[in-house]
Amino acid sequence: MSARLDPQQRGMERRSLTVMFCDLVGSTALSRQLDAEELAEVLATYQDAVTQCVLKYDGTIARYIGDGILAYFGYPSAHENAAEHAIRASMAAIAAVNELTLASGEPLCAHIGIASGEVVIGNLGPSATRDLGTTALPAEISAIGETPNLAAALEKLAGPNTILISSHTRRLAGKLFRYRDFGQHEFKGFDQPVRVWQVMSERLVSSRFRALRVVSHTPLVGRQDELERLNKLWETARNGSGQVVLLSGEAGMGKSRLVETLVRRNIGRDSLHHWFHCAPYSESSALAPLVNHVELLMGAAGKESQLVRLRKLESVLSFAEQKIEDIVPLFADLLSIDYGASDPVLKMSPQRRRQRLFEVTLSAAQLLAQKNPLTVVIEDLHWIDPSSQELIDILLRSISALPVMVVLTARPEYTSPWEDLPNFNQVDLAPLQRDECMQMISTLTGSRPAPQ
Repeated sequence: MSARLDPQQRGMERRSLTVMFCDLVGSTALSRQLDAEELAEVLATYQDAVTQCVLKYDGTIARYIGDGILAYFGYPSAHENAAEHAIRASMAAIAAVNELTLASGEPLCAHIGIASGEVVIGNLGPSATRDLGTTALPAEISAIGETPNLAAALEKLAGPNTILISSHTRRLAGKLFRYRDFGQHEFKGFDQPVRVWQVMSERLVSSRFRALRVVSHTPLVGRQDELERLNKLWETARNGSGQVVLLSGEAGMGKSRLVETLVRRNIGRDSLHHWFHCAPYSESSALAPLVNHVELLMGAAGKESQLVRLRKLESVLSFAEQKIEDIVPLFADLLSIDYGASDPVLKMSPQRRRQRLFEVTLSAAQLLAQKNPLTVVIEDLHWIDPSSQELIDILLRSISALPVMVVLTARPEYTSPWEDLPNFNQVDLAPLQRDECMQMISTLTGSRPAPQ
């Protein structure tokens, strides 16, 4: 006897999902090496370490399968950065597992596969309320489709301390990471060879918009009024009356594209622009946008020695009209570069060092503006950390008589504290009209017809 299962009754739905499969390397050997209680303790410690990394980046543990851990990113709540979060969770998990050691001192290591794609997800097991004689089995949330199978296949292919991802995951994560082409591989159940990529490291970027998307060369649609207003504000700023602009709108509304267009069209060779961004994983990291920007200016690459990083930092700060020995220790401390605890600057109280760092940063911005008109773009203020918020406040209240335009972007939930500034301007982006959406689609699809 068979019964047809109703997917909707079981809460099943079609979803775009990123799936992470993590496994402990050498678990079979460990089972022979350790007794059952020792092995159980090792597995529990390992599972806890990986679970914490998954939860930190908004993932959901689907199930533990022996020493394997299956996690979903983008479920139960859809998440625009699911692929990025899965990769960041995996990098953190590899590092966390490496810190675990056996009684013999031997470190543990893991390998991880990640794939993204469309799945059907929901309760695919027996209902928790279904009577099965004397046993009621719990409901199980499962994802059905080739994506989980591909993640598992990639995990098996990965070597120790290695993260392998699918091409779709790589496209979704954009240029936020460095990758190595791992070649094409044939997997059981897949008709065609699959292109595989290895995640090597995080990549420093000036703009998350640029890193996550190929900058479109299609015409800007439906934002001419907003762009004209930004152009006028820029002209006012470059003539010596500093302006602050907050672009507010829901995710995907075109805030960053509008700023990109403004900068590309109107900021000429006689002008400077510096681009900062806040990120969802750094809300608790003090001055994260400043740290990222200085690292980017330094051209930081991989595991460089402390001395190399220090020399690069000195080069970046050499433009400042201050004694280099007075300012380098402040930024070295911020970037965790060893400068020697005996330096007088580092003997200041934390509060005084912070105040001095703010003074130096503000002085640098003023110096740049005195030489050339300056645009400062700070993206995604809804993810800003408190220290950066304080530094931005100081900056915005000091530019009224300088050729500076500060452009901020944020989602509607961010509440601006700068409405009292006479040079503050807020531009709210509304959704495009239907005809504008159709124009955009037509531009993208070209001669190919699209259903209404």
